[in-house]
Amino acid sequence: MAFFFIVCAIISIAQYRWFIYDDLDLSIFDQVVWNISQGRFFAYSFNDYSYLVDHRSWLLLLIAPFYWIVPHPLTLVFFQIIFISSAAVPLYFIAEKEWRTHSSKKNAHRFGLLAVIVFFIQTPVISQTLFEFHILTLLIPFSFWLWWFALH
Repeated sequence: MAFFFIVCAIISIAQYRWFIYDDLDLSIFDQVVWNISQGRFFAYSFNDYSYLVDHRSWLLLLIAPFYWIVPHPLTLVFFQIIFISSAAVPLYFIAEKEWRTHSSKKNAHRFGLLAVIVFFIQTPVISQTLFEFHILTLLIPFSFWLWWFALH
């Protein structure tokens, strides 16, 4: 988890510094979250109407207080990296439990680690982590936790 976070953080800082973020998603989310942190809920300059009309991104309300501390686009990017990295915890538990259920109890720890490594080296996971900011990526660990609790 830590290795994935550090590598993705370094790459993201480089992408930001050398203007590689060019899809406007990061700028839109940055403006919306900054406006929320300033008391202008879901306001942005791209349209006359609220951002809630375009997207129902209620999770941005949870991120906005962090903009009081660090009002920077990389705050959003780091949130995304942290959330995707944290998905390793429930995924490890799921893989270990499944190995113990369907196989011997031996090597369950290794199977859990293997599942996490395979998750982190998948192209869609890396791509989603490093491409701008998207609110749906924050749901990845929640999905894994939901799966974990469904197994119990």
